[in-house]
Amino acid sequence: MKKLDNYIRKNGFDYELVERNDNVAIYKQVDNTLSQQMIVSYEVFIIKTRKEGRIGDNIIEAGEIFPSNESFGKSAWTYTINKVDQSQALKKAYKKYNYLSQMNYTTTLKM
Repeated sequence: MKKLDNYIRKNGFDYELVERNDNVAIYKQVDNTLSQQMIVSYEVFIIKTRKEGRIGDNIIEAGEIFPSNESFGKSAWTYTINKVDQSQALKKAYKKYNYLSQMNYTTTLKM
């Protein structure tokens, strides 16, 4: 099964893995469109997987998937950087990560 990449580009942002275990991950969201690279938020999510499937003539291998926009608030959460105290977002992200890590999640999506 294909694991999530350490670096992902989605919705105009770059995402870099901060920490993960078998079920939960934290990625930092980076905005590279500014004059200097800036961390805008941390995203914590339950890692979902997809089964191998077929779309037309293409075979899609089984693997982990990055959350869809619709997942946020259900199985994914964003902690936005506060300009006054940037460490607060990461602390909150780790609090959620630790909480979710104690649960036993397994979610497989069908193609």
